[in-house]
Amino acid sequence: MLENTQIKIPETNEEIKKCHEIREYVLKESFADDGLVLNHYDPTHPAHNHPNISLIYLHDGVVIGSVRMDKKFEYLNFKENEFRLALFAITEELQGKGFGAHFFAGIKSWCQQNAIDTVYTNARVKAHPFWKKMGFIDKVWDDKAVEENEIQMVLKI
Repeated sequence: MLENTQIKIPETNEEIKKCHEIREYVLKESFADDGLVLNHYDPTHPAHNHPNISLIYLHDGVVIGSVRMDKKFEYLNFKENEFRLALFAITEELQGKGFGAHFFAGIKSWCQQNAIDTVYTNARVKAHPFWKKMGFIDKVWDDKAVEENEIQMVLKI
């Protein structure tokens, strides 16, 4: 089942479109966890562009996952060897089937190939057990953005 997978930067218009559809989905889920509604998703928001990097996860040539690796976000500027993992998601129908763990293993590999040794994330409460399994530890890394519905975590690769 996990054969025929690939992790890459989206290149085609279709890959970019699917990447944003998955991001919009994960943001809607995150807002819903807080009892809120996402009214608008902007695929042209500066956070989706350089120096931040998008990665997609393909299975049998179909985009089934997306993540944004942030170098800069709002007031945050990460060092050369650091990224913030944001908006990680697998399409809803494939969740719980091992694709997320496989996707993250590929992201770790990508980080190693690109001399990244520290990854930060803000885990949603219901995703916290997944990130613990992936090796992240609970650690406040951004005092300005401590939220009750998210857990700040870090992974040393």
